[in-house]
Parts: sequence; structure tokens; C-alpha cells
Amino acid sequence: MKTRSKLLALPAVAAAVVAATVAVGGASAAQDPAGTTLTFQESDKGARFSIADVPPKSRGKGEPALSLGDNFTFSNPLLRDGQRAGTAYNHCVVTQPGTISRHGALCQAVLALPDGNLFAQAATTRGGGERVVAAVTGGTGAYAGAHGTATSESGTTTVELLP
Repeated sequence: MKTRSKLLALPAVAAAVVAATVAVGGASAAQDPAGTTLTFQESDKGARFSIADVPPKSRGKGEPALSLGDNFTFSNPLLRDGQRAGTAYNHCVVTQPGTISRHGALCQAVLALPDGNLFAQAATTRGGGERVVAAVTGGTGAYAGAHGTATSESGTTTVELLP
């Protein structure tokens, strides 16, 4: 189902925001004086997605229309080296009306990991699937004080945490 695959592409946008924090203390992360870099895979298997369509309601058939203030919430498993590393919980508010594949939104994400949570924010301008650069804005537990950027494209996230 084409619309469902477009909907499932959206978790990559917000997951990239929080995926950066997995790198803290990660064995596969490259450490250098400039910070930490990690490549992270976002899994569609087990992903969930929901839209809150506020007035004016989308009435068309096919790909749903998004209007200003519509919300979408989604979660998806996060993997590192093929193993489950946590879950990304995401919430976005539409700021530029359009379709699922072409709209603008402000997104907040929480990366729930066994030893703490990470928080991130991103602005998207096209919808799922494009290159998104997000700010890692903090964390709890082992990730307290985390900051940096995460770049997500085609289900792969490159994370750069500042020292």
C-alpha cells in the first residue's frame, strides 16, 4: 500500500533527531577530540503511526492532505549493529500544509534507551524520506547534557555528538 509506505517513512525524520544519542558510550562509535560519530539504522519493522486530522479535515481519496495544526505521532525501533538499541517516540505538528510526501512540520523526539532518554528537535520541509538535520537538545540518565546533530537520509542516520 503506497500511502502506508509513505507514512512509515516519516519515522526516519524524527528518529534521526534522537538517534545521535545512542553513540554516547557506544562500542562502535569513533572517538576523537572533536566528538563522537555513529552510523545508526532505523527499523520500519514494528513501527507505529497515527495522524490527528484537525479541521479542515482531509476528504480526498488516496494520499491524505495535511492542514496547518494536524499532528502525527509515531514510534519505531532503533537498531545498532543489527541489535535493538531502543525506541524512538516522535510527535510532529504540521506548519506548512501539503500531503504526506510534501509538507512542513516541527518534530520533537524522545529516544528511550535502557540507561536514559535523549531529546531532539527538527524542522522538516518536505515530508518523509528527505535528508533531515536535527539538533540533539539534551537527555536524562547516562545522556544528561548530550548535544550535537543527527543527519538522517534513506533510513541511515549519521550522528555527531559534541564533546
